[in-house]
Amino acid sequence: MSQVAKMGPVVYWWPRGVPHNLLFFITGMNLHVLMVHKEREPVCPVRRLATGEPTTVWRNVAYPALLNRHRDLSWMVAHEIIPVRAVMHTRGMARTPACPRPGCGQDESVRHLLWECRAARDLWKEAGPLMSLCLPAGEDLTPQLVLYGVGRRPIPPKAFTKLWPTFACLKDALWSSRNLLVAKRVETTPPGWYRRNGASTPGEGSPTTPKVPAATA
Repeated sequence: MSQVAKMGPVVYWWPRGVPHNLLFFITGMNLHVLMVHKEREPVCPVRRLATGEPTTVWRNVAYPALLNRHRDLSWMVAHEIIPVRAVMHTRGMARTPACPRPGCGQDESVRHLLWECRAARDLWKEAGPLMSLCLPAGEDLTPQLVLYGVGRRPIPPKAFTKLWPTFACLKDALWSSRNLLVAKRVETTPPGWYRRNGASTPGEGSPTTPKVPAATA
């Protein structure tokens, strides 16, 4: 059967009978195809991570507490194939690699989208105090922890069950609010987007329902 995933205005799928290394997605009225490597993730390397850490990354991608859409997003983050402008520009599918958020202008890589952009920095700054309650002493939010679930110190399983799905929800908010801006020219903060779309997550009290910080002015 075909595999389908929808994230905001972007729809991804792997059609039945088509090689698994082809990722199809639609934005607006446009059809795009990317060639990727979706094979045995536990042995695939992950950029910027040390030997042995990719095994942890691929285990986190399939983490049982994640929603299906968040597993799809985590998989694309690990492969760095989210169709941000820098990725699309290198394939001749975007006019510019620049971030679409007002006043930014930096190249929109996956890391930029989810960590370096001002919208991302503001979100993680506000969420930091909540996240620190579940982190081991001396552990801070880092791009490796937020993007891949790999910290400098081991995180107890009970704490990780709360942290990782929350990270996934907030990354989804960053990506989806960005797509809303690009597709419909609607500006909203990631927390604002999540509050309006929180019904798509499991019920209150679930590990996948984060306490999203209030939007900053």
